[in-house]
Amino acid sequence: MKTIDAKSWVQLTAGLFINALGWAAFLIPGQIVSGGVAGLGQIASYATAIPAGYFVLAVNAALLAIAVRVVGASFGVKTIYGIIVLSFFLVLLQPLFPRPVVEDRFLACLVGSILAGIGVGVSMNAGGSTGGTDIVAMIIGKFRNISPGRVYLAWDTAVISGSWLLFRSTEKLVYGFVAMAAISYVVDLLVSGANESHQFMIVSKESGIIARRVGTELDRGVTILHGKGWYSGEEKDVLFIVVRRDESSRVLRIIRETDRGAFLTMEKVMGVYGENFSVLRP
Repeated sequence: MKTIDAKSWVQLTAGLFINALGWAAFLIPGQIVSGGVAGLGQIASYATAIPAGYFVLAVNAALLAIAVRVVGASFGVKTIYGIIVLSFFLVLLQPLFPRPVVEDRFLACLVGSILAGIGVGVSMNAGGSTGGTDIVAMIIGKFRNISPGRVYLAWDTAVISGSWLLFRSTEKLVYGFVAMAAISYVVDLLVSGANESHQFMIVSKESGIIARRVGTELDRGVTILHGKGWYSGEEKDVLFIVVRRDESSRVLRIIRETDRGAFLTMEKVMGVYGENFSVLRP
């Protein structure tokens, strides 16, 4: 348990650094406001010369009580860590990049957004948060089956639209929305992709052995459907199995070792709810 917990903290720290790097090296110096608390920090930094990291720390502190109450104390501890460390990284890195790493604003927007999205996704998969909209996304996720990316999309629209009052630039406004869409896509890819499962339908003469091995070696349930071949008229058992993405190779190995002549289909499924999978919320 200690090793797993240590890995999650290392993963969280790495995610925070990647996120801060995307903002400090690309988005902030490129004047690309992408929403969230970091976006508000950008606007405040441009308007008052206050480093964005300090503003991010102040606003996120106000959201901490909500996170602890709704999501739980464990999440609250990692959120405190995330808020402090992300703010520290922003304060540390922002002075190092007075200009974007790449001169082209579109590339700065694209690379910065990808890095920020990766950082958020890695942090959320570690059970933590980078603060701000991440907290809102996870709180809503406790009650509704809404992807984090959609929460970002709605929340960040208001912040990006507000940046127009400061810059009065349609071009920067458009870049902000491009960055928002890119971050949302990357976050969804990492967070929802981590919950991706695979569904198998297997027809085999050794269905009993395959089912038994899947149950004992993977500790997964198997549903047996009774089928009949149209051409042969032969009664056959069809195995219905759903496993996590990282378990799929083990299922394929079991089938290969048991019956190389088995007929099977395998497909991705994103919404799997029930025992040993996600909890279905209203």
